[in-house]
Amino acid sequence: MKRKDLLAEITKRIKRNEYSYQIKKYLGSKGLSEAQQDEILAEAKKNIKDEKLQKLPARNKMIFAIFLSLAVLSFVFFMFILPEYDIYGVTIIMAVVGVIFVTIFTVIALTYLNRWKPEKVAMEVEDKLPVDYTSSFAIAIIPAIVLFFILSARFDAVEERILAETQVRTEGIIISGISTTSGTGTYSTIVVRYTTKNGKTKEVQAEVGNSEFNRYYQDQRVNIIYSSKYPSIMRLLTQEDNIRQFTDTEERNLLPEDLEAILTGDFIPSVTGLNKISFGWREDVSSGVWYNENKDAALKFIDDKEIAYMCDYISADNFVKALMEKGYKKVEGGEKRTVTMIQSQYYESDEFVAFVETTMKSNDLATIIQMARK
Repeated sequence: MKRKDLLAEITKRIKRNEYSYQIKKYLGSKGLSEAQQDEILAEAKKNIKDEKLQKLPARNKMIFAIFLSLAVLSFVFFMFILPEYDIYGVTIIMAVVGVIFVTIFTVIALTYLNRWKPEKVAMEVEDKLPVDYTSSFAIAIIPAIVLFFILSARFDAVEERILAETQVRTEGIIISGISTTSGTGTYSTIVVRYTTKNGKTKEVQAEVGNSEFNRYYQDQRVNIIYSSKYPSIMRLLTQEDNIRQFTDTEERNLLPEDLEAILTGDFIPSVTGLNKISFGWREDVSSGVWYNENKDAALKFIDDKEIAYMCDYISADNFVKALMEKGYKKVEGGEKRTVTMIQSQYYESDEFVAFVETTMKSNDLATIIQMARK
């Protein structure tokens, strides 16, 4: 067998990770002496080393470029392209998947960074530059967590933009809800069913605050908005943050100047007008009452010179503070008390009088404010 062919065969066997004693046994079967076997084996190893020294720089550069490109493309895809599609409802899963892809590709790319330099190639040929992915991924944990929050924030921002641009208002029905308590706190959600303008029925879960959760009940009708582009994007219009963001309203309680404007005729109560102050006002035509379930408030004319406003105790306290700031004077001796009445106060200005009565209603404090022109 020619020396060239013998070297080629030994090179193949070394690349197949055969042991030295196996290769020497093969060489011995060809009639080579011990010294000749060592010579052939050494030359084959040198050829392999020279081949690696020649090919490794280009190979390592290619691996670095491929995985760096994949890392960048993955980031761009999950950051800028994917959020424009209907992924809403599984955004947490998508954020996790994005983090996994970007992290894996980045770690591999960084592992091969500069491995094309001569000194690095020489170390790799001598098996002195092992690839240690374990420590690399351990170091990447914190950046991966940061990336998860970045992607989540991006998904949320695009979701809010899409909803603002394509919002449709309608009513939904609460079909179920659950409140779970764990070591980290209490997590409450409700499921709302609604019908889109295309006639499709959607059931979407919404996270709510714990105190808010107690106000909801099964089959309750609630105001919502959803996206006509992606109907699974839905927000409750019972939450102040959503109301401020998606409706044209000041989202505040009624103030003394509002009742004064009603009594002077400068502001004619209507659903549209009241909803510019706070969202959720409706009118019960049969009783002549305007009411707002979101605010636990109601408004009714007693006669053409007097109006009654019912609200919760905290809103009433702010109303009284606003009265004082407007120059109303508290009238001493104008108080009244009954069995159910907690307290009553009487205020007046040059043109108006206000009687504030706090009572106990269904184990909750409720206040009725009566304002009239003198």
